[in-house]
Amino acid sequence: MNHHNKDEIMAHDLPATAMDPEVMKAREEKIQVAMIGLCGCWGCTLSFLDMDENLLKLLEKVNITRSSFTDIKRIPGRAAVGFIEGGIANSENIETLEHFRENCDIMISVGACA
Repeated sequence: MNHHNKDEIMAHDLPATAMDPEVMKAREEKIQVAMIGLCGCWGCTLSFLDMDENLLKLLEKVNITRSSFTDIKRIPGRAAVGFIEGGIANSENIETLEHFRENCDIMISVGACA
């Protein structure tokens, strides 16, 4: 359901841009990883990003299909690993966690809040 003026065009209303087949093939060959921050301080996510150049080496091996830094609410396909940060505080967190359990082969909780 759209909650905006009928004359406005929102980014989520636009058709998706077709991906380059070579980019898609490279993504399929990488380990698919999903990340979510539930109720917590986000300290673990910030620590993860603070790995600097080491993070770039990791991105050669994995494709992050869903993270808190994207606007993707659901995992778009199966993920080999799902990282969960934060605690469960409400029904939305429970629904998100159940979605991760259904779509991740391995789930890893990260941090003291988890």
